[in-house]
Amino acid sequence: MFTSQFKLKSMSVFCALFLATLASAELAIGQGNSRRSTFPLAARGKLPQPLAGSNDLQVAHVRLHDSMKWNPPRTNGDSEFDGNGPHVAVAVQFFTEANVVYRSVWMRATESDDTSNTIFPDKKTEAKGWSPRKAVWRAPADKVIVRIDGPLEMKLIDTRLSGKGAHQFSTPVGMATVWGDRLGHDVGYTGVEIKFDYGMKVVIRDGGRPDREEVQFPRHIELRTKLIRGDAEFDGNGPKVTVNAGLITSDTRIMLVVNMTAKETKADWTTAEGSVSKVLYVAPPGRRIKSISGKTMWKNIVRYVDKDHKMDRFITELGIFYVRGDHKGEDLPYHTGLTLQSYYTFVVETEPF
Repeated sequence: MFTSQFKLKSMSVFCALFLATLASAELAIGQGNSRRSTFPLAARGKLPQPLAGSNDLQVAHVRLHDSMKWNPPRTNGDSEFDGNGPHVAVAVQFFTEANVVYRSVWMRATESDDTSNTIFPDKKTEAKGWSPRKAVWRAPADKVIVRIDGPLEMKLIDTRLSGKGAHQFSTPVGMATVWGDRLGHDVGYTGVEIKFDYGMKVVIRDGGRPDREEVQFPRHIELRTKLIRGDAEFDGNGPKVTVNAGLITSDTRIMLVVNMTAKETKADWTTAEGSVSKVLYVAPPGRRIKSISGKTMWKNIVRYVDKDHKMDRFITELGIFYVRGDHKGEDLPYHTGLTLQSYYTFVVETEPF
């Protein structure tokens, strides 16, 4: 059977890469089964209308009426903006998977002017990241989502906040409230809440779930490493950076795992490791995965020795990797890591159980 052969092969070749993440990956797969049948849908849709110029395509008019709050994690600094802004940027992303429309919110809050920090002026407090995805609309059982007819990503806010407390903004998707600075530590308080009042068009067709479905990697994947050995400072000695990626499958799910290792090239051999996993695909009820098109493992997709403090850019078949090994000052746990911007797709073929 395809899935059994695939798992045996992937475990033998990449055992060292995925051993640390396999247990958490399988846990996430198991937890996903309970979430799938009870999506917290937040949209109302009108009956599908025929698409002009096409006999088999229709348009579903979907209206989002819900709220979403997100507090991004700290990625730099001391968790305190101390009256220096912050400068905030907020964006929203829509995407589809397994006949469901999902939404995710991104926020970055960066300390704008820390003139008091003369010892480490590059360590401005920053909180940044994507929220967990939320399912907002599912196609009817006898329909298949073809695409979202409209923008997939929108920048909503990009400004410097002045003063403490809540700030209100009108955005293309609804009213947004942003919290930046306050008395005391800010990260955990800093965040955004969006009250969505937004209409979108989703192009669908007849046919229910097909035997073959195209699956897209997440547009943005972020990974931060943790100190495994040494003193948290590469100090210009590399590091030697290695990035691997691969797909882990069960009978009904596919998960992406990305792993990064950074090792200092001289004693005391400071070493950092990190991994991130994302569920990419869930088979329809009563069906199992038969095959996956293309490659399923990318060993050493990025491999190099870092020679400066800059972000390094690598164009690969999975997308663009932005990787940072060494950084001015202490490198871990906030600076050594990567961001993947991906448009990679593959096709999954399923069969009845």
